[in-house]
Amino acid sequence: MLHKKLVLGFLLVAFNSISTFAQNILEVAFFQNTYNVLLEEAQRLKKPMMLVFSTKNSSTSVQMDSATLSNVFVASYISLNYLAKKIDMTEEGDSRLLKKYGVKQFPTTLFLDSKGRVIGKMEGFYPADFFMKVMTNNLARSKKMYQAQATYDVYLSSL
Repeated sequence: MLHKKLVLGFLLVAFNSISTFAQNILEVAFFQNTYNVLLEEAQRLKKPMMLVFSTKNSSTSVQMDSATLSNVFVASYISLNYLAKKIDMTEEGDSRLLKKYGVKQFPTTLFLDSKGRVIGKMEGFYPADFFMKVMTNNLARSKKMYQAQATYDVYLSSL
């Protein structure tokens, strides 16, 4: 009897953990801290970043949120593969990042490597299926850049 209770308790904890994990990847978990903290975390994890610049009063930004970023497949892919930060320019207004990355319209989505270098840029609204293709290609490009840098670092250390 005790054995059955332990197994049942274990299964309940496992199910709760799995459902929490599933919920976390069904919605994009946007990074809430500053860009600089995001960059440090990306470097530590060697993980690419995605920045979404938008405004609440832009119809294409609203469309991007409701039709693309809320798509279960897009959200899951972002949550598993990128450190993502949404920058609402109606609230935050950090023009330094706009200048740094040449953002001129909203929404603009930037795909960055773990050092903050641009590997892809999308301006405007895109449907979920096309957005998925672009994310996949940019992730592959990011991995190639990381591998090339690692190879170069090994070469330099051998000199």
